[in-house]
Amino acid sequence: TSNEMSYLELDRASDALAAALVDLGLKKGDRVAIVMPNSVAFVVSFYAILKAGGVVAATNPTYPADKLAYQINDCGAEIVLSLTLFYNLVKQIQPKTKVKTVIAANIKEYLPGMAKFLFTIAREKKDGHYLENVQSGDYWFQDLLTKYAGQQANVNVTSEDLALFQYTGGTTGVSKAAMAQHKALVANMLQLECILNVFNVPPEDDVFLGAIPFFHVYGLVVVVSMSVYRGSKIVLVPNARDIDDV
Repeated sequence: TSNEMSYLELDRASDALAAALVDLGLKKGDRVAIVMPNSVAFVVSFYAILKAGGVVAATNPTYPADKLAYQINDCGAEIVLSLTLFYNLVKQIQPKTKVKTVIAANIKEYLPGMAKFLFTIAREKKDGHYLENVQSGDYWFQDLLTKYAGQQANVNVTSEDLALFQYTGGTTGVSKAAMAQHKALVANMLQLECILNVFNVPPEDDVFLGAIPFFHVYGLVVVVSMSVYRGSKIVLVPNARDIDDV
């Protein structure tokens, strides 16, 4: 079984979250960290941050505390969108950062009915996803989507504005943020379209297997951005190390 989200639903959810982020104090050009694997909440968060005029700083959620703290400090994020699985890790490093607000999403929120039920009784606590409540000053992802449903962020975002702080792998020392404007992402889409046209696949028939991490530039540009640009489908793989699942 699968649970599908349409582009209309993605648009409305990211509108609501964008409005929430602005209400929480996000100003144009502010960086927002995402600490999530490939998931619906990640994609909603990505577009919400862009709609709010923010800059996406997606981190590797499997980073040890010191590396995560370094990256969140380096980008200067005051808001973090995290899976419940990593919430305690984010709270642990928060005093060493500028983070003021953490928004928590549970991976089960977008699972289909029976899978959600089985996950809740068999895996949620065992695998570390269970979070009884968020701390004071923090928010539940779904609560914000509900509260701000139907609203939009009233922000003028231009092609010159920054869209991404894309962190390198750190092969030459510490990881560094490569900065990309909105127009750079658009240029990437046009370049990729030229390549995909060679294969002559109609966009509505495209299915992208989203196994490469979305915090990686390949995943964020080639999978997320390109599939949205083409109106294609992404199959989300939260853990590509689970080869049977892939």
